[in-house]
Amino acid sequence: MASLWSPLCDRLGINYPIFGFAHDVSTVAAITNAGGFGVYGATRRFPHEITEELAAIRKLVGNKPFGVDLVLPPGMPEHNSREAIEAEIPDAHKAFVQGLIEKFAVPQATEPGMRTRFIRSKEIEDAQLRAVLDSDVDMFACGIGAPPDAVAEAKAGGKTTLALIGSPHHVERSIRAGVDFLVAQGYDAGAHTGPIGTYSLVPQIVDAAGDIPVLVAGGVATGRHIAAALAMGAQGVWLGTAWLLSSEHQGHMHPVNTRKLIEAGSADTVITRSESGKTFRQIRTGWSQAWEAEDAPAPLKMPYQDVLVGDLLGAIEEHDIEPLIHSGAGQSVAYFNEVKPVAAIMRELVNEACTTLQSQTLSGQWLVDFGDSDLVPDLRNRPQGRPSRRVQGSVNREALRVADGSALAFIAHDFQVLRADKLTIEQNRDSMGLDYQPGVYRDVSWGERQRGLWEVHAGWEEQQLVIISKARNMRVEERLQLVSPDLLEVRVNIDADGEQLEFLRVFNRQP
Repeated sequence: MASLWSPLCDRLGINYPIFGFAHDVSTVAAITNAGGFGVYGATRRFPHEITEELAAIRKLVGNKPFGVDLVLPPGMPEHNSREAIEAEIPDAHKAFVQGLIEKFAVPQATEPGMRTRFIRSKEIEDAQLRAVLDSDVDMFACGIGAPPDAVAEAKAGGKTTLALIGSPHHVERSIRAGVDFLVAQGYDAGAHTGPIGTYSLVPQIVDAAGDIPVLVAGGVATGRHIAAALAMGAQGVWLGTAWLLSSEHQGHMHPVNTRKLIEAGSADTVITRSESGKTFRQIRTGWSQAWEAEDAPAPLKMPYQDVLVGDLLGAIEEHDIEPLIHSGAGQSVAYFNEVKPVAAIMRELVNEACTTLQSQTLSGQWLVDFGDSDLVPDLRNRPQGRPSRRVQGSVNREALRVADGSALAFIAHDFQVLRADKLTIEQNRDSMGLDYQPGVYRDVSWGERQRGLWEVHAGWEEQQLVIISKARNMRVEERLQLVSPDLLEVRVNIDADGEQLEFLRVFNRQP
């Protein structure tokens, strides 16, 4: 796999600056084991379950790092009392929910739903925090809210701390809370999300954060998105939707949800408060449409909406009520249309990010450094070979040129990198233009193609652009590597009629 690095990799001991959030133990462990940083979403888990599940992840990842995320919104009730919350729910809201039950013939749930297992309250939050702080998890992430006391205790226990924020106004408060990192989560994100788009949000938060590293969340689905995040000044990315269709996550997914996610595009998501009382992006289904209807009441604030709909949401999945089954998902869902292992998803993200970063940074004007470059002899004046019979056709005429002269002389004629003193590179996603001076313009497309006599293969290998050209008894391999932002090395390996030569050409970027 290619190499993708930021300073966070060394700081946290990870291979890639890719953070993966999931509610499933196996998925989180797989993200960490694939070289990223897995983060377990534990907000809806009882404290004893958090203890057990963090221990299970640790067993799967060994000493590799992983984290846990808790949503800790301010203003929650003091006690875990369902009765007290139900007593304050308006009758009109109860009647609307009962109408949905009757319209879609939803049988009663056999147990409380995920949102009604307990009440989002200070009592539960304190117990969840204690389970996290007493564990050996490496990072504590605050999904909504970052209590300074909890952050301080986590840091005192050797844990890295992080806060997810959706507005530049949240930066100062998070910094005062003492967090080590920030996640700038844009409007594109799945589940609880804010009103500002990722591209508008991230540079503002990076600028306001100063020396505090920033991760990008919301709409991150490809290596190109990762490259864009790094270009905006972030040090990594935070993905959630990407793992929903991982094979490891399918034990946590209703099959109907898997199908709906595969079929969904970016426009098939909607932000609604009907899930929890807070803005929540999910796949558009009969559930969200019912709450958008003219006769629907406005959703209640958290945790009242939790209690209002929690049991019904559990019954919908338990009894396979297909029109109402839904999942939180970001607009990046459009990029994922098949189930595949976490390791494969990670590999694709890293490889494409490296390709994109390399393709952009190679572009520009370069001047040869004769002091550091090998002296290339004049290969065009090698002795002539035995004449050959005349053949027809443009490619065959080139073959005749090779047969009638030295293969090395032919290579020197066709590969101006050996004698050029200036190089201009123009690159896009699928190809690269190389303009050698003196010499001619050369277009290189990724993959395989025929260029006159030459069969050319071009692509990225680790952090090098590799161009291999073959024809008859000749093979030329060019490896372009950016040693630093302003220093380009081109290694040329030649095999001509069994004679092997290697040259290094060094170029400095011009302003």
